[in-house]
Amino acid sequence: MKIVLSMVTKNGAEKVGRDFADVWISSLQVPYDLIILIDDSDNDKTRKFVEKFADEHNKELLVERSRLYGWHKPTRATARQTALDIFFQTTDAEWLFFLDDDVILKDGWWEEARRYVAEERVGLIWGVDLTERWEKRQRYFQARKVDPVEYAIRNFSARGGLHDTLLRREAIENIALPPWLNVYEDAWVKRFVECSGYEWRIVKTGALHLRSDWQTGYTPSDKELFTYADAILRLHPASLTSLLKTAFGLPAYLYYGWRSGNNGLEIWKARVSYRYQLLKARRRCRVQPCKTVLEYRHNREIIDSCVRHIFQARNRHS
Repeated sequence: MKIVLSMVTKNGAEKVGRDFADVWISSLQVPYDLIILIDDSDNDKTRKFVEKFADEHNKELLVERSRLYGWHKPTRATARQTALDIFFQTTDAEWLFFLDDDVILKDGWWEEARRYVAEERVGLIWGVDLTERWEKRQRYFQARKVDPVEYAIRNFSARGGLHDTLLRREAIENIALPPWLNVYEDAWVKRFVECSGYEWRIVKTGALHLRSDWQTGYTPSDKELFTYADAILRLHPASLTSLLKTAFGLPAYLYYGWRSGNNGLEIWKARVSYRYQLLKARRRCRVQPCKTVLEYRHNREIIDSCVRHIFQARNRHS
């Protein structure tokens, strides 16, 4: 069994700081021989760190910047697609392992994951992203009596994740990601695997996610793109009922926000806005998810037209 590790990053060594070394050390429990690093950093610090790591641990290393696939700048999708293309073009490995630059695998991750590798119909294996360092979110979960692990699993079940994810070669063959997809590219991959007839499994041992509490770094156009990607892939319910249920939940948001020291009003406003925008996006983008992801390479104009107005509006205001 051959495994290739891939990391897509932008200034990872600086962003993650001293924990960056722990990210890579934790990866050694997975038996990979080749690293594909897609590095869109502003300097060479991340590349040099990974080169040193690869040399010290006898790993082959391929480094490349994102190919743009006709888009005007790198996105999460162009970075993932570049890694995928290199994987198919230069290796015969059975599994591609995506590891984010701010994720530390817990001890025992691979021991649990390897049990699922043997199942022929499993095309995707994902480890729970543990968020114990996210103090504000943890307090909110505690106030609402929500189990963070079960929440993460429900979230993955709806929209996927590539933080620490093994992908079987046959399950992702011929996959093409829209180059504008700077959000939910992980959901697109999960949907592709499912629509190709493969199953997924969850590694509950999980991995520590180091991202800053409640911070995403998404732009306004990215946030609008969220709802359209959601509508295209049919990730969450989009109905007047779900919108009203969220809207009338204001008292609960205020109460649990107060109990946990979070801004319940802002959380509620974001949820209501998302449900409303999703409802509009679903009406605009009436497509079949499986047909969309499996045939995007040949029918991209139909899907791209759903979101073109977002980028046209941005260009008018830039």
